[in-house]
Amino acid sequence: MQSNTSICIYHNGNSKILEFYKEKFKHLTFMGNLSESTQFNPTGCLWEICFTDATKENLTMTCKQGVRIIRHISTYKNDCDNLLSESCLFGYQDWLNYVVVKNLSFADEIICDESLTVPVNNEIAIITTGRTANTHFVEVLKSFDQCSFEYFKKIDERFLQAASAIFMWRLDQWECLTSIWISKQTNHWSHQLENQSKLQFDLPVEPIAWSWIETDWVNICTSVLDHAVFYQYVIRRPIQLITTEQAIKNYKSVQKKIDYNKKEIIKNYNKSQSKYLDSDIAKLLDLLYNKVQKHIPQWKEPIGTK
Repeated sequence: MQSNTSICIYHNGNSKILEFYKEKFKHLTFMGNLSESTQFNPTGCLWEICFTDATKENLTMTCKQGVRIIRHISTYKNDCDNLLSESCLFGYQDWLNYVVVKNLSFADEIICDESLTVPVNNEIAIITTGRTANTHFVEVLKSFDQCSFEYFKKIDERFLQAASAIFMWRLDQWECLTSIWISKQTNHWSHQLENQSKLQFDLPVEPIAWSWIETDWVNICTSVLDHAVFYQYVIRRPIQLITTEQAIKNYKSVQKKIDYNKKEIIKNYNKSQSKYLDSDIAKLLDLLYNKVQKHIPQWKEPIGTK
């Protein structure tokens, strides 16, 4: 990073952290709250933003303007002691779920002061949107004597206590999105097995609602991306990244890809696909995935095996 690169400090609403960075980067011109800015210069400027003001929209704009985002996670006690007037006080568990993990995937650099002291079990948390061949991969992990579970899109006790994690992402967003939509519309969340007759989807489902893509789909994906980064920097136990495409290509199990023609099942499939692939939503998720994969080591082999 060049010394005059513009920076945004994304903090927990902690006045001490903000003052520290204003002093550290005093060679940059302090521009105030990012959420109140309308113009951006990629060089020579410093902004700050609190979790209460941070939105996907203003953070996306920041990334596009070439401003580097530094996410500083101060401790819970430090936050409570130095809370800015516009911030609110949370209980510890809510602080983790609504302050710390929020929009972590936008960060170029992450600094975490908080240390977790929780018991550790022998499970692997699979951090995934679902419909990513994760059930197939659970079977693969069993062959390595590894016990795993799909996390529930929140920071709960089981997630915090997992000995390691796998961040599983499907590069083909559209395939993942449409698989989830079909399951949601048909309430059919089963998986295809080798020795099982072909799963049937007799009725077409409704066109994919754009409002669902803008809200539910985006929230599913960003939650998964944020939690993968949280595991790396806050939980600080081993985590690896594998894509659906890698898992299918490199491993075999009794699980099979569901053999169906989505164009026949989803009404207006082609129109919906074209709109999505050209959308800012697809570009945003690509942007965030590219950031996150720089933080997470690539899959080599199951952690704990030789």
